Amino acid sequence: MAQYPKFKLSNNSPELPKIPAKIAKSEPYTFDQQWFPLIFFWLSRCLTLIADKKARQNFASRLNKVGVLYELHDNLFEQVNEFSGVNSDWRIRTPELLGVQALEKQLNLTVDESRCVAFAYLCSKSKLLEAMLDIVYRYFVFPEDFELLSKLVGVDAITLEELLISDRRLGVMQMTESPQRFPGQFFRMSKAVSDRIDACQSTDDDILVDVLAFASPATIELEQFSYLNELLILLKSCVEKTSTGTCAPLNILFIGRPGTGKTELVKALAKHAGAGLLEVPVIAPDNRRDTSTYRLTEFERISLMIDGAHRYQLLFDEAEDVLRQGLFDETRKAWINRILEQRHTSSYWICNSTRDFEASFLRRFDHVITMPEPDFNARIALLKKALPTDSVTPQLLSSLAASDALVPADVSQLGNLVKRFASEQLPAEKLIKFATPELPCVESSELGTFDFKLTPIKTDLSKARIEQLCNQGADIKLSITGVSGSGKTALARYLCHQCNGSTLFFDASTLIDSIPDTFDANLNSMFQRAAQANQLLAIDNLDHLLRAIQRVMPSPETTLRELAARIRNVSVPLVIALDCHVTYNEFPMFEAAIDYNIQMELWDASIISEHVNLWAVANGFKAPTIGSHCSATPRQLIKALRACRFEDDTRNLSMRLSSNDERNQRLLTRVC
Repeated sequence: MAQYPKFKLSNNSPELPKIPAKIAKSEPYTFDQQWFPLIFFWLSRCLTLIADKKARQNFASRLNKVGVLYELHDNLFEQVNEFSGVNSDWRIRTPELLGVQALEKQLNLTVDESRCVAFAYLCSKSKLLEAMLDIVYRYFVFPEDFELLSKLVGVDAITLEELLISDRRLGVMQMTESPQRFPGQFFRMSKAVSDRIDACQSTDDDILVDVLAFASPATIELEQFSYLNELLILLKSCVEKTSTGTCAPLNILFIGRPGTGKTELVKALAKHAGAGLLEVPVIAPDNRRDTSTYRLTEFERISLMIDGAHRYQLLFDEAEDVLRQGLFDETRKAWINRILEQRHTSSYWICNSTRDFEASFLRRFDHVITMPEPDFNARIALLKKALPTDSVTPQLLSSLAASDALVPADVSQLGNLVKRFASEQLPAEKLIKFATPELPCVESSELGTFDFKLTPIKTDLSKARIEQLCNQGADIKLSITGVSGSGKTALARYLCHQCNGSTLFFDASTLIDSIPDTFDANLNSMFQRAAQANQLLAIDNLDHLLRAIQRVMPSPETTLRELAARIRNVSVPLVIALDCHVTYNEFPMFEAAIDYNIQMELWDASIISEHVNLWAVANGFKAPTIGSHCSATPRQLIKALRACRFEDDTRNLSMRLSSNDERNQRLLTRVC
């Protein structure tokens, strides 16, 4: 026996008057038999509103034929006609359906929208109501048909017109339209939706799962993309205008490495504009091999479904699968170009790279946007929001934010990891270090946070001016030189991360590769990322990089000249660090590309004393006296402080630093 939702009226609906006709249950048990009391009432109400003689005759003929065919009643029309003549209580009776309640919850439907959906469901399942609709649409034209139907549904005609014609929200999701069977007619629900309503078990059921797939909700708020600056303003304007219909639909392509937040940005933009975001399936349900054809066909189908419904937009993730060149004949290429040109709805396409894309496809996007990666300060903000308050130290936050591999997706994963597994036995900080074992060391536990004011340097610019130029993103090229361990890397990181907010800090070891093509690609990628992000570019251990070029590249002189030219011509601030200034004697073209050199100086006794005093307080030692003759590099001081901690004695600290006498420093200077 077929299972249908049980007949029930909502609590605020008046009871039905006594219905004169009775129907005995038969096999197979039909929908009209289950819902007959309410269907009979609506048939009678409709008959009272039809004055046209020919329409009434056809109505009588259709009802009697359906009644006999489905064993409902032999003289059904006569019973309907008699009831419509004697009954005077035509107040609205609203049916209660669990599946419609699930849709109301899923889509935040209004009361009027829910009534329309319920009526469409009943008309799609009932043979009698289908016959009634057929008569209405055959003998009435707009707006008379809407006036008649509004009295049955309980929604005034003007609102009904807005819901079904102007907005079309319900129709495009096939809840009040079924264009395959009844083009141009309303209150015709698609079988896919009505079957889901039949099978509904809870208000949490996803009724539209087989018709339209909504993208999962955004997990990142739009405010967290503030580092996009003017680009975010542009995108917000695009989404707001297209979702309200004040602008024609747009196709926007987002490019960026995995995890940079492309998909999350689209979801956050849709949420900001109050637009429903639908998603093209990534995998065909039958696991067919030609997934690209299936996905493009689905894109075209969904686009046509929501054509004209501005509040709905479309997400096409992993677009590389369908837009790569070399996979198409001319017919297929023309088909894809046509799909991209039609613009039935605004769509957002996501990919990691366009390197293999067909050029004609790219020209058909309104905007092609390379997704900027969050800068240092934005990463700190993302981390603070994702991780529990005070769960990690500022030092660990800085190390995480300075990691080149960190993207918004990684931040979200870290936050979930800490929320799930952090405990007293395994605190958040240890858990994060387990998950990210290769974090850069941005500061030592002995010296703490880098302090530029306490750093002795020799240069033609003041410290304040250097900070200002880096902060403003001025087109300036700086080199940092000094003996080994003098703090060159720390200063380069400070100018990169703290002053400019950049994350583009590259050590030579991450760029060097034994394969020339890969080596060259790494160099190209570094400069491309700097140009796209418009952030300061820092290169550590440049001397190692230059000598690796001499060893690996087939034409080292050409590569060196090209690298010097790119350093000289790059439009963002640039900082390079190298062990010895004399490296420029071997590679003079690089010194010519630099505006100013910063020479790192040894720390004198006063600077050493200040750091030692802070370290002693933090580690529970009595601060030792530092002799005025002492001098050291930061690395030498770190080594001496570690020895004091291991030996639990600071009395020999001054002597340890005294061993770094002038002979050692002269040796370092002579070697470098």
